[in-house]
This record gives sequence, structure tokens and C-alpha cells, in this order.
Amino acid sequence: MKDSFHWGLSSSGSFTTKSATWSSYALVPEDEQWPYRWLWKVDTMPKIKIFLCQMCHNALPVRETLTGRGCQLDPHCPLCLHTIESVDHLFSKCPHTTLVWDLARVHNWIPPHTGLNLSLDWLTNLHILYRNCHKQIFHRISFLLWSIWKMRNAVLFHQVPFQPLQCLIRAKK
Repeated sequence: MKDSFHWGLSSSGSFTTKSATWSSYALVPEDEQWPYRWLWKVDTMPKIKIFLCQMCHNALPVRETLTGRGCQLDPHCPLCLHTIESVDHLFSKCPHTTLVWDLARVHNWIPPHTGLNLSLDWLTNLHILYRNCHKQIFHRISFLLWSIWKMRNAVLFHQVPFQPLQCLIRAKK
């Protein structure tokens, strides 16, 4: 009988990347898995899920992240021009984006007491909001985050002035 290779993790005996990937997931202890797996259960558009996933992985290309990766650019926020642009600054501390959150509350699009704490980092906020908020409120907050990101990009790449009310209207669509 001739010797042969047989991959024990697939029914055909042939190696597949799919079977290797699933096998590797089994090797990761449960307590070391990514704590934001719930993100993929959120009933929203795929682009919003990917955007939120990038936030959770600290992979959004904000200026702090880009300069940390060696890009030579001005690290200041393109909206307020005062502070280094980080995820936390952009979405909760920049004076321009805090106006968006205030408008959303004034227009009763998100309730005044959502559990959203702009003094906490966004990873903590997302986790708390998902666990404690009504699904509709979580969706609205995720749409606001997406709208802020899109408006920031319009400012940066198309030199459009930041308009908080327009940002809220985009999120409502």
C-alpha cells in the first residue's frame, strides 16, 4: 500500500483553508476571544457593521492611527484643528461632533439618557449601549457615528464645511 497524505479535519481528506480556519478557532480559549463578537449580530447594514468593527479594532484611519503607522501628516483634527484626531476625540470630544450629539438629543432622535457617556472611550460605550439600550437607539447611535465619519471625510477630501445639522439629517435617512 502506498503512503499518502490525509487531512483529518475535512470529510474529503483534502486540506482546505476553511477547515484550517475553523480548526484554529477551536484552539483559542473562550475567554481570549474577541469581546465584540456581538457586533455581527446587530441588525444593520454591512457597511455599518464593518465600520463599527474597525472602530473596535482601532483600525479607523484617523490621524493618530495613521501617524502611529508612520504616515507623515498633520495629526490635528481636520474639524477643530486643535487636538490630535483620535477615535475618541472625533466621536465624542471634538466641539463640532458634540454639536451633532446635542442636536440628536434636542430633536428627540436619541433620548437624553441613553447610557452614552462621551467621557468614556468608544469601545466601552459601544459595549454598554449594545447591552443596555433598545435596539432602535443603538441603531440610531451607530448611524450617527457613520454620518460623523462620512462628514469628516467630506471635510477632509472635498473641503466641505462641517455641518452638524446636515450630519444628523444624513443619519436619519
